[in-house]
Amino acid sequence: MTGRLVGVRGLRGALRAGAVVFAAALALPLMSTGAGAQVDALGARLVQGRWNTTVLPNGKPPSEVVLVFRRDHRIEMYGPIGTDGEPVYVGTGSWVRTSPRTFSFDLQHPLPDGSGGVIGTLRGHQEGQLSAFRFSSSGESFVDKPDGTTVGPNPVTMTGVRARR
Repeated sequence: MTGRLVGVRGLRGALRAGAVVFAAALALPLMSTGAGAQVDALGARLVQGRWNTTVLPNGKPPSEVVLVFRRDHRIEMYGPIGTDGEPVYVGTGSWVRTSPRTFSFDLQHPLPDGSGGVIGTLRGHQEGQLSAFRFSSSGESFVDKPDGTTVGPNPVTMTGVRARR
């Protein structure tokens, strides 16, 4: 009789333990989703902000621009400062975080010809790696000309340092 009682108690304990494990297994995706959301928010905050950026187009001189990564995943790009103290061009784009330390972004901006005209519209895509205060990216660009032709792809790299304002 005692053996049977211990067996029943052992069975109840095993069932309880199984129920606890089952409940934990059900709760794990919910907890990891919350943690994943926190990691995602942290990664997004790492990208967001104003970045002083050097653009290195293959075979051309580097240029200094400012990229502003917005919370809503929009980007504003302010081209090099002209003689009048204003950016030579203003571009726009969008970004997405691809992992905790990587992101990608697309940009487009008018491509000035240096004499007040425009050569065309530059479109670019970049894949970037991120740290708290720096990023580096590589990708390519295309130039859509007014006559309907497209030049590219052209390799481009960028390095950015978080601006202190």
